[in-house]
Amino acid sequence: MKTQLTHSVIDCFNLYWRHAVLICTIVISFVWIFSLDAISQDVGYHQFADNRGLLFIPHFLDLVSNLPFLIIGVLGVRFCLASERRRKHAEWSVFFIGVILVSLGSAYYHFAPSNESLLWDRLPMTLGFMGLFSALMKESLGLRVGRFILVPAIILGITSVFYWRAVDDLRLYYWVQLLPIVTIPLVLLLYKSGSSHRGYLLIGLACYLMAKITEYLDETIYLVTFESVSGHTLKHLFTAGACYSILLMLRRRLQ
Repeated sequence: MKTQLTHSVIDCFNLYWRHAVLICTIVISFVWIFSLDAISQDVGYHQFADNRGLLFIPHFLDLVSNLPFLIIGVLGVRFCLASERRRKHAEWSVFFIGVILVSLGSAYYHFAPSNESLLWDRLPMTLGFMGLFSALMKESLGLRVGRFILVPAIILGITSVFYWRAVDDLRLYYWVQLLPIVTIPLVLLLYKSGSSHRGYLLIGLACYLMAKITEYLDETIYLVTFESVSGHTLKHLFTAGACYSILLMLRRRLQ
């Protein structure tokens, strides 16, 4: 009896310390970002290095480089909504719906860059971020937790964008972006999952980090490539690669 009780206590400890680390990391990231001063939208954000137009389409490469999002998003939704996977992949479906809408919102934004059009670029991005976050929580913490988190997470993501537009403060929106970046390596490290091929998440994370680097080096990349491609165009392609790695992960689980 004592042995069984001891094993039960150890099992509970092994489970809940992982939960505690994950929750503390999420809370600390929130506290940290709101310890910073309010982050206003940079007025120069809309000035991209590659302003070339083609076929009456302004900012041609930055705009058409959103096409991979549409293709990957449609393939992802089609995969997730297959009858035998519909309930199991609800969070991933939200992620891929966000990817589809990003292709449209980002194309609209790059057609006429402004804070007003940027709203429609960022809204679907939060849908993707929160779908990804909820799917990770479901795979790590269990079915019930994932289903409970999804709707509040989506509301939080949408709220972060409207909060930015209302008070010109990007901190909540940046935190929504930060959540999957922080939780992906953490859940892979802390939790064993019945779901296979989770290494693709690290590939996706690497692609996304490359996307942020190329976005930051937009003009530099444009100049060193002799004005053939800009960092922002590459950002779209790397981010699409991150989304595709997730689609590959889900498909490989069936093999």
